[in-house]
Amino acid sequence: MNFHNSIIELSDFVRGDHSLDSVWRKCSETFAEVGIDGIGYGIIPFRSEVFLQGSSNAVMFRHSYPQGWADDTGPQGLLDNDITATLLVSGRDDMTWVDSDDLLETANIPTEDRRRFATQDAIDRAYKMNQGVTVALDIDNTHGVTSGMGLRNSTMSDLEFVTFWNIHRGYLKAICSILDTSIRKDHLPSYVGLTTTERDCLNFAASGRQFAEIEYLMRLSEDQVKKIFSRCRKKLQAKTRDHAVAKALVLGLINP
Repeated sequence: MNFHNSIIELSDFVRGDHSLDSVWRKCSETFAEVGIDGIGYGIIPFRSEVFLQGSSNAVMFRHSYPQGWADDTGPQGLLDNDITATLLVSGRDDMTWVDSDDLLETANIPTEDRRRFATQDAIDRAYKMNQGVTVALDIDNTHGVTSGMGLRNSTMSDLEFVTFWNIHRGYLKAICSILDTSIRKDHLPSYVGLTTTERDCLNFAASGRQFAEIEYLMRLSEDQVKKIFSRCRKKLQAKTRDHAVAKALVLGLINP
């Protein structure tokens, strides 16, 4: 397999006029050619949120892992039970998943809290989700924005995966970087899923407009504006309207 040509072909593709779904599918196919059969991608607008309210309440996340694994783990556990998410925002570089005890030790997880991770480890092994790596991508130290990817292989043993990662690290990280750059540069609005109306309301809020002013400017009712901000909070994993505005600003989704 000519890795150099594959990277050039992938780079040319993502520079074209393609949707996020098309770019995601093409990157997944390129990963699959070398043996990666599941990927997860996440953006963390504010790293401090992970420690304050848990990874699942702070990270915007998309994955192609087995649906059964996602169902058994539950939406709250997808990232809260992933110790590499916490280590990632703490500044750790790439982390293989094959030794969960070592990761728990590195993260200084108290003994009394480890039962939850032991349960998750059993689910992971049932779905062969224990052979993989979390890759550290963009870390913006000015705004605190962090992104990362999980790469999973379901056919290798732990030792085989470590060897595979050591051999193909550069190639796999290049694919990760291409997807990350494409999402951040061209597809972040569709990745988060804000509509034009939602972005307009966030823009008005960022410029200091109150609810009544936004209602007048948007020609919407009070109930409609409240529902719009509720959707914004959900899509941006935000607790309040101002929190949603802050996340939209730091991600470059609005420009008031």
